[in-house]
Amino acid sequence: MIDSSENRDVFIETGGLYGPWPSPKKHNVFCIKSNNKKLIYNDIPESWEFYDLLNDSSEQENIYHESSDEIKLMKNKLITHMKENNIYTKITPN
Repeated sequence: MIDSSENRDVFIETGGLYGPWPSPKKHNVFCIKSNNKKLIYNDIPESWEFYDLLNDSSEQENIYHESSDEIKLMKNKLITHMKENNIYTKITPN
C-alpha cells in the first residue's frame, strides 16, 4: 500500500541556531518537499539546493539546476506559498 502523504507538498521553514548562516530570531531557511524531492531556499546567502531523496536521503549532493522544469515548478509553489502566508524574504519582499 502506498502512503499518499508522501506525494503531497510539504512546506517547512526554520531559523538556524548554528551552521554557516545562523538566524535564531527570524526564519531564513524555507523548503518544499514533494514526491521524494526537496527544494531548499536559504534567504542568507540567497542560495538554492535541490535533492533527490530516493537516491540521496542524507542530502549530500545538491543537484540544483536553474533550467530544470521540475525545479521551476517546485520553486513557483514555494514562492506562492510564502506570498500567500505573508512570509517576507529577499525573493518575496513586502
